[in-house]
Amino acid sequence: MAVNTSLSVRVRRFGVVVSAVSVISAGVLVLPASEAVATPRWRVAEKVTLEIDGGLANFDGLTAVSPKLAWSVLGHGMGAAGTVLLRWDGTRWNRQELPEDLARSSVSDLGASSGGNLWLAGQNEDMTRSHLAHWDGRGWETKPLPEGDSVERILVRGVKDVWYFTLKGRAGHYDGRKWRTYKMGFTAFSAVGSGRKVWAVGGHTETGTPHASVWNGKKWKATRVSGEGALYGVTSSAGRVWSAGMVSGRSALLRWNGKAWKKAKAPRIAVKDLVPDGSGGLWASSWPADPAGQSGIYRFKKGRWAQASIKGMPGSKNPLAVNRMVRVPGTKTSLWAVGGHDDGRTDTDALIMRYS
Repeated sequence: MAVNTSLSVRVRRFGVVVSAVSVISAGVLVLPASEAVATPRWRVAEKVTLEIDGGLANFDGLTAVSPKLAWSVLGHGMGAAGTVLLRWDGTRWNRQELPEDLARSSVSDLGASSGGNLWLAGQNEDMTRSHLAHWDGRGWETKPLPEGDSVERILVRGVKDVWYFTLKGRAGHYDGRKWRTYKMGFTAFSAVGSGRKVWAVGGHTETGTPHASVWNGKKWKATRVSGEGALYGVTSSAGRVWSAGMVSGRSALLRWNGKAWKKAKAPRIAVKDLVPDGSGGLWASSWPADPAGQSGIYRFKKGRWAQASIKGMPGSKNPLAVNRMVRVPGTKTSLWAVGGHDDGRTDTDALIMRYS
């Protein structure tokens, strides 16, 4: 489906209308920065109301490379094609123009290591072919992927170190010159670099079993994860690798001790992303839960879980779905998160949240 030529944008900050512009006619989406706060805390930085082809757009991805550079992407809330890319310049979120074919496509994930190394993964307008798109700071280049597969996750570690992971259990690696593919044997929903290693976690869609594999620089090696279900988040914090998901019908938090995965105190929520908090603990983003009050952002510190209060959160009867959360490189504790309240089909609003 094509992007509606009458895209309309209304940007709100803490419930106050800041600006109203036409994306197509103006070509720029300007989201003013929120006021600084003295004590680090979560707050809603922006509320974005954007329509794509008559449907409310929701945040599908987020990546950050420094306090002055980050990207987020919005797509059609009901899964139709159409993409808007936003760029944070340290002061404002601005719309970054995309080539027409990319603007009419869908994006499943994005990642970056610098202003000249941004990667998008998505599908064409007809949802018949997947691709990777690379921004080198000057222009876009698109790489088609094999038919019948789609990218679930991208991990960008540098110009010469880019990974993608697909729904059908394949991984691709770019070393700066060429691509090489590997068979993972499961769908990887999350990946993280830890020193020279790369960890990927997920689940097998047919057997319903969780999986975690590690790349040692030469090959992928599977590690044993018992139970049924899938792992949805993985991160490296203070030299330790952590993973979380739903295992045997319950929320699970696992820590790798160098030889095996050991259970830790699990949160009450279904975790989507895990991010270090900068002081030995973890931040976790959640999928929708019932009741709505149990969804949102949680912190794991000194063996205990606590739900974070998010200032400026609009009232809603629906649970908050945090679609992506990332730590800001170059800072000790700053994070970005994107999501919205989920009514069971799609997000009813699009929120940018910040911890700083």
